[in-house]
Amino acid sequence: MATIYLHDTGLLTTTSTSALTGSGNVANNGIEIPLKIKNLRFSVGLNFDNSPQPGSFTQPKLAFVSIPSPIISLTGQICKDGDVSDTANVLRKIHGGTTPTLTDESGSSTTDEVKMLGLLEHASRTKGYKELYYKASSADNLFYGLATDTEITSSTYKCFNVRIKGLDIVESPDSKLINWNCTLEITT
Repeated sequence: MATIYLHDTGLLTTTSTSALTGSGNVANNGIEIPLKIKNLRFSVGLNFDNSPQPGSFTQPKLAFVSIPSPIISLTGQICKDGDVSDTANVLRKIHGGTTPTLTDESGSSTTDEVKMLGLLEHASRTKGYKELYYKASSADNLFYGLATDTEITSSTYKCFNVRIKGLDIVESPDSKLINWNCTLEITT
């Protein structure tokens, strides 16, 4: 399991210089959200028109239609009774031994790991684009190989500029874990 970071910039486009104002427009008050992920999937391809041709006995020719934006799918888990201030917490360990900064819906600081679901859900409703990055500058990860931008906070790490396309949260009553899947579309 690894931790990647989602930062809600509050900017409508990647060329914008003025951020949206108000707490409802930026998730986690603009502070990066650490996400514990199990899988990261990058998908890209071309759209073709492969409509059937009734009455024809020859193979249809695939006509080029458009180039869709690449899609990133994240799968992760959140511990129901997790406390990010606990020294044994996985998120805290991956965050360099410090407690990640998390805020709840009212803007108050929290250490409850389950509140991260609310932050992720809130980020899916905000208008600004998000930055998705892994805190490493070595050539041993997908971000290093494919990302073309650097995050605006410190310009240290390569990132993908994304918008959240979908979020699925699944909870099993007999488990201490909540599984989530987030689908992101890369934007320019």
